[in-house]
Amino acid sequence: IASRLPSVFPELLKNFDPESSRDEPGSSSDRVAELNSPRTGADYGTVSTEKELKKLIASLQNASRIAVDTETTGLDTFEAELAGISISAEAGKARFISFANSALHLETALGLLKPVLENPSLPKTGQNLKYDILVLKKYGINLSPVGFDTMLASYVLDPEEKHNLDDLAARHLGYKTTTFDELVGSGKSKRHIFEVEPEKLSDYACQDADLALQLENIFRQKLEGEQALLWLCEHIEFPLVSVLASMEHTGICIDTPHLEKTSRSAGMELNLLTEKIYAAAGSAFNIDSPKQLSRILFEVLGLPTRKTTKTGFSTNVEVLEELAPLHPVVGSLLEYRTLQKLKTTYIDALPKMINPATGRLHTSFNQFITATGRLSSSNPNLQNIPIRSPLGKEIRRAFIPSSPDKWLLSADYSQIELRIAAEISGDTQLIEAFRNREDIHTATAKVIFDMDEITGDMRRKAKEVNFGVLYGIMPFGLSKRLNIARSEAAAIIDTYKAKYPGLFQALQDIIETGKKNGYVSTLLGRRRYIADLNSRNTNLQKAAERAAMNTPIQGTAADIIKCAMNLCRQRMQSEAMQSVMLLQVHDELLFETTNEEKEPLSRLIEKAMIDAAITCGLKTVPVEVDTGTGKNWLEAH
Repeated sequence: IASRLPSVFPELLKNFDPESSRDEPGSSSDRVAELNSPRTGADYGTVSTEKELKKLIASLQNASRIAVDTETTGLDTFEAELAGISISAEAGKARFISFANSALHLETALGLLKPVLENPSLPKTGQNLKYDILVLKKYGINLSPVGFDTMLASYVLDPEEKHNLDDLAARHLGYKTTTFDELVGSGKSKRHIFEVEPEKLSDYACQDADLALQLENIFRQKLEGEQALLWLCEHIEFPLVSVLASMEHTGICIDTPHLEKTSRSAGMELNLLTEKIYAAAGSAFNIDSPKQLSRILFEVLGLPTRKTTKTGFSTNVEVLEELAPLHPVVGSLLEYRTLQKLKTTYIDALPKMINPATGRLHTSFNQFITATGRLSSSNPNLQNIPIRSPLGKEIRRAFIPSSPDKWLLSADYSQIELRIAAEISGDTQLIEAFRNREDIHTATAKVIFDMDEITGDMRRKAKEVNFGVLYGIMPFGLSKRLNIARSEAAAIIDTYKAKYPGLFQALQDIIETGKKNGYVSTLLGRRRYIADLNSRNTNLQKAAERAAMNTPIQGTAADIIKCAMNLCRQRMQSEAMQSVMLLQVHDELLFETTNEEKEPLSRLIEKAMIDAAITCGLKTVPVEVDTGTGKNWLEAH
């Protein structure tokens, strides 16, 4: 895939050294055995008067960039109080503008700082800047522009490493930092941040800004030698910080009465399932207890055991799915678990997550968690809401616009991972199918079942095959997924290979390239290091090979959706639209719009998403985006 990069950005591979981003023997990472304090020899100080603040601001007039860090009372950006702001414009030098035990008035200080923090010509450096942006938004300050985020730079250079400031400082600078727990204490001895000694708080805060600036110097040097990764940082990851911060700050409205109604309905269904399970078992028991469930399944009902755990025979979902054809109660158990999880995780939980101050749900988007580059979300995790199940649809129905006169607009890439697979592999049959706008799952079904008339069930099975192949599925796995004999599954995979030989060859080439280089890449050059590709442990190696096959595809999809989010935001701002981006889930973006902007927004978003795919390397395969509007997320999708 790396060889494809010049067709995307001709200059990306100049001076490209695939190993230069990793720490070499004799580098700074070897110095962690002899760690120093960043405070040693540093010029740190506290700004606690208006006069001192004006002097600091004057000293920043000629700065080319500044590192910024906020100290607050908590992680919830809507509730956290600002204890101070640290700024560094020069490595080894920082100042802490203190609002704790200080003569400096908060509003006065922020009024003076606002032009500096919002200066469009002064790039801001930081560690996890999204947090600082959200904190300062609460105080009416738009911290911008994002020039460099050290956490994201570390993530792009090697997603498998730890990216917190303490680890980065030790690994790259040879510093032993003061941790937050060391500053405020823990357990019963934990102090409020305003109770920390002023000098200690100042040193801690100055350390954070100073280290961010020093780490930028190191990471920028690494990235300058690897233009593909630098491009990813500067054009994808760094601009996305502000986009995600805006989405999190905006939040989304929830139809609480609908969820209350859905909860009652789900509760009644759970009661019926419980009685059904009790009747089959011959007695009441705690369905949620693995030990009691194990006794019912394997002793009372005499079903065959599968896997064992430390506490007995396993009753996890995988085991239950294997047992489902053997006894009807297992199907009821699977239904019970799915229903209960959705009820507790979403239906009953979402109303409790609504921020009382805003009346909205504010999910957190995680930019540096997954190894593939995909975004994830938490509080709540929106990725796990089932799209097609009846209850999943009712959960989506609960996401609504902020007022009755507004709309939700959904824009979803159609089969983007398969299109990426076609682009990467150059498989002529697969590319032709997309160019002819064929339904790829129906086309695959016709081949593997050798029939012209395809049923819905056949298409469903073909879909499992299409996506299973991208994840390196084997006959055993496919047989379990489709509930067919292993020999039949093997025959289906062989037929698939004959239909799309280029795809299978490309997947094998990815594995071989990964074994040689130690990493695999997306079309834009995002890398994932996979050490176990050369493992002597067969199980570890096979798992690594599956990860290697899928990462370029899933990672390119991640690059595309992130690029699309940036383009959508830029173009919406250029058009001075009132519409806002609310959520990103898998390959879908959700917006809130007005009646007047509904049609122009739909056209703008579709064009931006297609342009993003082309920018990220889809030059041969056409891209399609499905858009829809509605008075809730279900209607819009």
